[in-house]
Amino acid sequence: MKPQTATQLRDREIKLIHVARRELGLDEETYRAMLQQVAGVESSAELTWQGRKKVLDHFKAKGFKVKSKAAPGKAAKPDPDADAQYRKIRALWTELHDGGVVRVNTDAAVRVYIKRMTGCDDYRFCNGAQVVTVIEGLKKWIGRIDRSAAAAATAAEVPHG
Repeated sequence: MKPQTATQLRDREIKLIHVARRELGLDEETYRAMLQQVAGVESSAELTWQGRKKVLDHFKAKGFKVKSKAAPGKAAKPDPDADAQYRKIRALWTELHDGGVVRVNTDAAVRVYIKRMTGCDDYRFCNGAQVVTVIEGLKKWIGRIDRSAAAAATAAEVPHG
C-alpha cells in the first residue's frame, strides 16, 4: 500500500534508508558520516524530504536497489491449505519416483520443481492458480508415463511375424 500522508511517506522513506544501510553493510560511524556529508544531519530523524531524497539517491548510486512488492492480483499470500496441498504434491512426486521417472525423492527436489513451474521460492507462497499448475503438471506427467507403459506392454504382447 502506498503511503497516504506526509508522515506515512516520511516513515516509509526512513525505513527504506535503514534497509539500504543494512544491505550496503554500513556500520554506525560510516552511516553517520554519510548522513552528515550528503544531507548535513546526524540522524535520519532530522532529514527533510529533500534530505531523504538525497540520501536515497546516494544509496542507489552505491548499488542499493529498491525491491517493490508484487503487483496487485499477483501477490502470493500464504494459503491456509498449503500443508494439505503440499502433501498432495509430495504424493504425486513420490509416485513419479516410485515409477522410476524422478531420481531424487526429497523436499529439496520438489522445491526445485515448484520454483521452475511457478517462480515461487517456497510452496507456501504459491497462489491457488500456481498450486493447480503444479498439481496438474505432475498429474499430466504421471499420465504420460502410464500411457507409455501401456503402449510398451501392448507392443510386447503383439507377436512379430
